[in-house]
Amino acid sequence: MPISTNKFKKTLGSFATGVTVVTTSLNNKPYGLTVNAFSSLSLEPPLVLICIDKKSESNKILKQSKIFAINILNKNQKHLSKIFSDSKNRDRFRGVKTSKKTTGSPIIVNSLAYIDCTVIKIISAGDHNIFIGNIESLNNKNLDPLIYYRGKYLG
Repeated sequence: MPISTNKFKKTLGSFATGVTVVTTSLNNKPYGLTVNAFSSLSLEPPLVLICIDKKSESNKILKQSKIFAINILNKNQKHLSKIFSDSKNRDRFRGVKTSKKTTGSPIIVNSLAYIDCTVIKIISAGDHNIFIGNIESLNNKNLDPLIYYRGKYLG
């Protein structure tokens, strides 16, 4: 029996997740998008993964840049989640304070945590690509997370 897209989304929405903005830089231009398909992958070596829609501009840019940072948002950064999820917004970084660490990917100032990575492998799976990142640097702060659950932000 085929699984409906709506039922699939509703069921997966039952799993509370943190909210991240994945950023990269290509030709000194910053790019970013809101991503909840993020996971740790390995402790030795330290690896993470993100899943990006193959049709998206971000997919093409990440394939070229081969770097990304995962910015885990704190509970006061809901507005950033919305800004970076708006595909029509071409100036997502306006007013957003960032810094750069190891790879040159933008790190959002005051995010709960960041994980700065180089892409070591890209795996095609369904309508997404899985980008596996080797962690180059990371840090976190003692802040409360922004949580997304059943289509709503909590906190």
